[in-house]
Amino acid sequence: MISNISGNQPESLNSSKILQRISSIDILRAITMVLMIFVNDFWSLTDIPEGLKHVKRGVDGIGFSDVIFPAFLFIVGLSLPYAIQNRIKKGDNTAAIVQHILSRTLALLVMGVFLVNGESVNALAMGIPGWLWYPLCCLCFILIWNTYSKCHFGRHIARTDNGRSFNILYIQTLY
Repeated sequence: MISNISGNQPESLNSSKILQRISSIDILRAITMVLMIFVNDFWSLTDIPEGLKHVKRGVDGIGFSDVIFPAFLFIVGLSLPYAIQNRIKKGDNTAAIVQHILSRTLALLVMGVFLVNGESVNALAMGIPGWLWYPLCCLCFILIWNTYSKCHFGRHIARTDNGRSFNILYIQTLY
């Protein structure tokens, strides 16, 4: 099923600007993300059925957890042509699309480094408790990479590359 993001506007109203989403892709992406979070926490649980875990090295077989990441890669590959096509419809040229892809890649890598290394947070050196690291990281990611609109006073909240870089360096110094 295809749905319009811009609401229930007729097709005659500037149909080239209406962004269409394929619901089945969005649903499969959401299910895959929830399952990725679910299987990531198996290490902290006890008495998990073996069929849900990753199969041990050297054993022929596949477990439920072994299927989730390939499903994620599948959905990414399925979504890419639609995402690029939508960027082209919005008027982006090849250079702008490549720049967007590279900036998103860098953002995901930076987030991954901070979140993965959060498992070994030294609370004394950082001055904050270890349990507070993940919520603060996620809040900082939202504040740094969120797309801001006009506030009530008609001013734009600054969202520049320099400000983003400063915030990333500040978080890095805390770590």
